[in-house]
Amino acid sequence: MSPTFEPKPREARSRLLDQPTRRRILDTIKANPGIKISHVCKETGAGWGTVKHHLHLLEKNGLVVSRSLGRDRLLFTADIPDAEQRAQEALRQGRAESLATAIATNPGASQKELCADVRMTRKIIRRYVELLTRAGLIKEQRENRFQRYYPSPELAQRLGLTQALPLEEAAAPLPHRDPVPLVDEPRPGLH
Repeated sequence: MSPTFEPKPREARSRLLDQPTRRRILDTIKANPGIKISHVCKETGAGWGTVKHHLHLLEKNGLVVSRSLGRDRLLFTADIPDAEQRAQEALRQGRAESLATAIATNPGASQKELCADVRMTRKIIRRYVELLTRAGLIKEQRENRFQRYYPSPELAQRLGLTQALPLEEAAAPLPHRDPVPLVDEPRPGLH
């Protein structure tokens, strides 16, 4: 019986990336941090089973990290910091990105104003606010009886917005603002 040769980790990684499909998958993940497996299939033109096989090898060798998001898995290269992964994960959940955009474009908005702006219930907004706060993307501040929401400095940059104020300016006390009244709009066809 001949002894088995185990390559050194660096050699194993370089040989791992010699395979063109695997290299294409890794390049796709690197170009699109937080991409879903189904989107990797579309981008690379490889089948589901092929992508899953290569992802397994890439994860096993520490080149790719995946995070669960409900039924989906978000893929990142291993060099992306955990905080960045959490932020991407938070923004990809449901309508969290639309709420984050509303907060970034309207710093200091109250929950009632956000409800009117993004057309979500208070309960759903509360769930997304907790998620975005844990990811470090927004900050809550109590003013009298209203809870106000402010973007973190990186949120506007992450969303590609230039209108939002930096957190230091946005967190300055605002003059009294009357909450936006919610008006019941008649639905078409209902009388």
